[in-house]
Amino acid sequence: VQVNLCWTWKDCLGRWMESRGDKCGISCSCRGKCPGRVVRDKLARERGVGVCSCSAMIQCVARLQKGNIYMVDYQILDGAVGNVIKGKQQYVAAPMCLLFQDPQNKLMPIAIQLRQVPGPDNPIFLPTDAENVWLLAKMWVRSSDFQLHQIGFHLCATHMIGEVFCIATLRQLPAIHPVFKLLTPHTRYTLELNTRGRTELVGESGVIARAMATGGEGLGAVAQRASQSFTYKSLCLPDNLQARGVLDLKEYFYKDDGLLIWSAISRYVERIMGLYYKSDREVLEDLELQAWLKDVNQEGFAELPRIDMPTSFHSREQLFKFLTMVIFT
Repeated sequence: VQVNLCWTWKDCLGRWMESRGDKCGISCSCRGKCPGRVVRDKLARERGVGVCSCSAMIQCVARLQKGNIYMVDYQILDGAVGNVIKGKQQYVAAPMCLLFQDPQNKLMPIAIQLRQVPGPDNPIFLPTDAENVWLLAKMWVRSSDFQLHQIGFHLCATHMIGEVFCIATLRQLPAIHPVFKLLTPHTRYTLELNTRGRTELVGESGVIARAMATGGEGLGAVAQRASQSFTYKSLCLPDNLQARGVLDLKEYFYKDDGLLIWSAISRYVERIMGLYYKSDREVLEDLELQAWLKDVNQEGFAELPRIDMPTSFHSREQLFKFLTMVIFT
């Protein structure tokens, strides 16, 4: 595999993506007043579904205060240009979906808006609508979730983020360095997979261009928007879950399983690295380690100013958390 010593985030997304732009996920809406889009007004009357009554409004506020109403927002997809597949125009929605956690701890959709800006041509779909209308609205949300997952989370937050750490490790750390030894099993095939992926997946004739609504012209814009939303905290699972207010969300299996994996990795990193770094001073004075982090920031993430990675390691705890994030990613 040829390693590009002039590697940047732009190269990572592919040279053909020359024009590019909170991690989407379930986020708690329990802080603050009831979202205005839940209250149906003139538009609702025009659709013949009525307006929220005072009792319904009171119930909504009560549920918000209990913290069992959540929101999924696909704003990153807003304005994405739809692909053309075999001569047929594809379309991309940027929906917002309200979810209610029922007494059985199941998240049930209660309202869907398919575009970001409210208006007469952007209705709010509800479970009380015709069965097929509500089903179609949910299908659009599913489609958007697939588009954002594959490009934002799979391509960018996994493959491309992983390549940053892989390249920095190869460039800055000698093979005998403990961090090199720790990370190599996890980055062993990163460059091979990503090199193939640039042609077979995200290339002009790749799978994404041939099969996904966000392929073609829209891919670069969605990938750039997703990348620009990344932060260090969003890559650290416990911080990510806390920021989104879903640490207490029941039957959220990604959270449940993910925290177990994060915890196992964290214990492993602490025990292995603890053999080499006995004090915070040893971390601070490791020039190769500091150069590795500098490479990550200045070369890998130079085009992502919001990512807010640590600029240097000052303690064992800080180093252990960072390495846990790298392996988890």
